[in-house]
Amino acid sequence: VAPGATVPLSVLAADDYGLALVRLVAARMPASGEAAVTDAPFKAWNYPVPGPKEARELYPLVLDPARFTPGETYAVYAEAGDHAPGAGRVQRSAPLLIRVLTAEQLRLDGNSPFKSIFEVLQKLIALQSETLARP
Repeated sequence: VAPGATVPLSVLAADDYGLALVRLVAARMPASGEAAVTDAPFKAWNYPVPGPKEARELYPLVLDPARFTPGETYAVYAEAGDHAPGAGRVQRSAPLLIRVLTAEQLRLDGNSPFKSIFEVLQKLIALQSETLARP
């Protein structure tokens, strides 16, 4: 995915006791031989007692290069906690792996069969930007 792109994240969480929280977490995948990277929550929804039995959330994750370094891969996942008596439990979803591309990886080879399509797409984006900028 290109740096600065927006990735829509859709979360569906459910619990028989009622949800206490849903949060989105990202962790950079460590390179070979590198120490594990700490997970960092970047969005959370908290629900007061008793909490809904089901929650559907949508979050537009912007891959800001200051936070998501080009060339790196990130595991993004959801966590949901419940209002169970005693200690609430937290469960984690399967991860979504996102690789942020570098400028080199985004460059289109001059001999690519997709070059003409890419040029048309760039023109369409420019036209749309001009149209949206008009009052």
